[in-house]
Amino acid sequence: MYAIAIFAALRIGEITCQPKQTNRNLIFLKQASFMKSNGDSIDTIKLTLRNYSHCNPAESVNIFIY
Repeated sequence: MYAIAIFAALRIGEITCQPKQTNRNLIFLKQASFMKSNGDSIDTIKLTLRNYSHCNPAESVNIFIY
């Protein structure tokens, strides 16, 4: 979690929550895609953000973490 937060420039409220807290800005596992290059090793994580600060609800943003 720490490495993803640093390399994707995420806020703590986007990757953590308290029990029974609902927050539309959380990043869920289904928003992460693991991309492979040549072979079977994963070299990139793609995060698809649908809700973020100053977002346009019709457009999502992809963040690639290499």
